[in-house]
Amino acid sequence: QFAGNIGFLSTGLGYNSNKLNYHLEILYGYVPKTVAGTYIHTITVKNYFPIGRYWIKNNQILIPYVGIALSWEVGSNAFFRMPSHYPDGYYDFPKDIHAIAYGGIRLQHVFEDEVTGLRGIELFAEGGTLDVYIWYKAMSDQIKLRNIFSLALGVNFLLDY
Repeated sequence: QFAGNIGFLSTGLGYNSNKLNYHLEILYGYVPKTVAGTYIHTITVKNYFPIGRYWIKNNQILIPYVGIALSWEVGSNAFFRMPSHYPDGYYDFPKDIHAIAYGGIRLQHVFEDEVTGLRGIELFAEGGTLDVYIWYKAMSDQIKLRNIFSLALGVNFLLDY
């Protein structure tokens, strides 16, 4: 998987609480066959909690955050129950649902003059890991800590509703 384990490319909708202390997103992620050797489709629900809000300029805000997510790979590449052709204990976890722990930083630019329905734009970078990666790292010294993390870079459009 790619980009924070939610797809090579992903799109979705999000919601900010009125107090700006909680954010919820639902995303569809896609990895093309040319990148992964097979098509991968995911549905992810992400929650993030800002650690603070730091004003850089009048209309720019730096927002560090932490979050948790649940990702579900849909399609024939993964499974929730172990298929009978695998020996018992071959996989310790289901392959289609994973918890994701992540943290990152957002640079938000709020427009001074609203562009029809667009309140602002934000760039973000976040690092994260899956439940199964943490488990395998805990079980094996062969796995390096740097190998259990992924990086996501993205852009969010802030809409007025």
